[in-house]
Amino acid sequence: RRVLFRSKPPMVGLKEAYKSYWLKAFCWRGRSTRAEFWWPTLVNLIILTLLGTALTLTQLVLVLDLYYLFLIIILFPTFSIIARRSHDIGIKAYFSLFCIAFALIRYAPVILRIGISNFSGLLLVGLGLVVRICYITIGLLPSQNFPNKYGDPR
Repeated sequence: RRVLFRSKPPMVGLKEAYKSYWLKAFCWRGRSTRAEFWWPTLVNLIILTLLGTALTLTQLVLVLDLYYLFLIIILFPTFSIIARRSHDIGIKAYFSLFCIAFALIRYAPVILRIGISNFSGLLLVGLGLVVRICYITIGLLPSQNFPNKYGDPR
């Protein structure tokens, strides 16, 4: 019996991964590698950090609005990459629905500028922590190196 081994394709670079992130913003099918997952995460984190720093230094409402606008704009591409990354490790994309629900619960009071109690605020921070831990876990788990029901490995 003859066993054929596929050579691994070269790792996706930052530019290609971020372009794919936006082009596949509403693509919930298929698979994404760890590089396709982490490069956009890094770029978005840098942009949010710069906007947060600008907000801290200037205290301008415009910068705050830009910060929230960017969060809203990256919402669907981020959830779709979570779905494709989930597929790559062999699990259903229901986790992305979990992330959507908790992100909306977590950020709705802030975006809508609704006052919340200390307990509710603590609960929202806890939910945000759970989502972040799951997000990091999805990103760190290795890809399945064989075809699964979501497609061939990349």
